[in-house]
Amino acid sequence: MASQNETGHRTFTAGAALEPWRRVKLGSDGETVVYADADDKGIGVTQGPAFKAGDSVPVRLFTAPGTHKIESSGVIADAARAFAASDGMIAATGSVSCGRINGAAQANSINEVYHQAA
Repeated sequence: MASQNETGHRTFTAGAALEPWRRVKLGSDGETVVYADADDKGIGVTQGPAFKAGDSVPVRLFTAPGTHKIESSGVIADAARAFAASDGMIAATGSVSCGRINGAAQANSINEVYHQAA
């Protein structure tokens, strides 16, 4: 029987070591999560670390209400559009939009993102 998530948070099994505040996607097995790269939309953002493959990792799904914290790979101007970057981060340029950033971002800073805001 199918399950339904109404909290916007879910614990997954990590397919590799994962840092907190990074975008993730389902792994090729459909069961684990791995970093979403620059050409991936992803399913959510890690809320804590996974030290190795097989560890449990909490994920805030992109369907959850409110904003998301995501680590940036470089400088992004306040209120600018944020784009998917490698290793689950966000960047100032790219082809996959992740929303708009609240406050200017520096490299490797944790930033509030209005997910998919125009």
